[in-house]
Amino acid sequence: MRVLLNSTERAQLQRMVQTPRNSKQLCRAEALLALDRGETPVKVVEMCGIHPERLESWIKGFQRMRLAFVAEPPSNPARLNLRPTILSPAHTISS
Repeated sequence: MRVLLNSTERAQLQRMVQTPRNSKQLCRAEALLALDRGETPVKVVEMCGIHPERLESWIKGFQRMRLAFVAEPPSNPARLNLRPTILSPAHTISS
C-alpha cells in the first residue's frame, strides 16, 4: 500500500521527524515518509518495529485525516503541576 504526499505534507512530516513531540509521532511520520518514497510495507514494518496491522491502521488514519492524524497536541505545562521552589528569586532573602 502506497501513500502519496503532497509537497506541504512531506515538508511538515519532515519537520515532525526533526523535532517530534513524542515517539509515536516520530514513528508515524517516518513510516508515512518511507511509504511516500516507495518503500514496501514489509520494509516499513521492520524499520518501525510494528505489526503490519498497525501500519495498515496508520495508513487508513492518514488517508482519512491527513496531517491531523499525525499531529500531537502541544504539551501542557499546567498538567506538569509545577510549583515554585522555596528558593525561587521571589523568595530569596536580601542581605
